[in-house]
Amino acid sequence: MEELAGELKKEEKKIEIEIIPEYLDTPSGKKVATFDFVMDLAKALEVLDEAEAKLEERIEKIEKGENLVKLIEKLDRFEARISSIEKTLSNLEKNIQTEMSDLSDKVSALIDAFHELTERLQKIEEVFKG
Repeated sequence: MEELAGELKKEEKKIEIEIIPEYLDTPSGKKVATFDFVMDLAKALEVLDEAEAKLEERIEKIEKGENLVKLIEKLDRFEARISSIEKTLSNLEKNIQTEMSDLSDKVSALIDAFHELTERLQKIEEVFKG
């Protein structure tokens, strides 16, 4: 937007056209505009046309800027949603790691219990054989 404002200031020029209505009387009593008057009007119309074209360009630039602002707002919302998803995934990862650690501890305890039972079973077998 600052660039746009800078461009607008650079483009601004004061153009002054003095239009003095001048007419000539015809023999039939009609009034006809003089050549200078018509040329001044033509210059004024040309200047107005150029000004309109510049204004249209400015409006297009402003509209593009507004579209960029809307796009940036959408990207910000999208970024916030992605951040939220990342936090959720991080929490899920921590929960899974905790659960895996708990399961690993339980499996280790079961393996230890199994070995202990196997040792007891071997002792019982030795007692019966022995």
